[in-house]
Amino acid sequence: MMTPRTLRTLLTVATVGLLVAVPSVHSAFGWFPTCGGTVPAGTFTPGAPVALICDNTTVPPGGCVLTLSIPSHLNMNGLTIQCTGSGQTGICITAAQSSVKGPGTVFNCATGVSTSSSNDRVMGVAVVNNGIGLFELSSASATNSFKGNWAIGNTVAGIEAQGAFIKIDKNVVAGNGIGIELRGTLNVAHGNTVVGNTYDGILGNGAMQAGIASNLVTANN
Repeated sequence: MMTPRTLRTLLTVATVGLLVAVPSVHSAFGWFPTCGGTVPAGTFTPGAPVALICDNTTVPPGGCVLTLSIPSHLNMNGLTIQCTGSGQTGICITAAQSSVKGPGTVFNCATGVSTSSSNDRVMGVAVVNNGIGLFELSSASATNSFKGNWAIGNTVAGIEAQGAFIKIDKNVVAGNGIGIELRGTLNVAHGNTVVGNTYDGILGNGAMQAGIASNLVTANN
């Protein structure tokens, strides 16, 4: 198992955005992220580190703090999302060919970031202390990508992939329930660091033709 000191170090690095988050909400491009909001089409960047703290009055159970429902690209630029209600998802990507790019942090949500479309990317985001950190829930040929993220301390799983052709590449996955759970077809887990998870480091749960290679998987149960 991972030592407490190592896990504290990973959590400190992954949540560094929390230390600089401020309550002001504004954007250099005229878009104001709010609890329950939708990211407009195009590429948007909050103009300064922003904290969105959302309870069930603003984001009900089953709802999303931010949604990419039309093709769009969110550069988080230090954005921190904290769920304080039940059954919430931090960021929902429901439009094809969309992306979320860190640095940024999503924590304390039922799901940190979910994708349910195709050709979507999540890069450089810290998902910390959620139920599931990164959740790919498409049943189709999604061809989505999770690359260079930090999935730390999520109680169910750090990363879970249900769709097909999902690329899980070069993520740090530590201190979760299950590290990486592959449930779809032709998914690839490559170059990940999977350390100190309570159950399996990488679990093929009904996965077919998965490609698992060049991962560091250690100190998991």
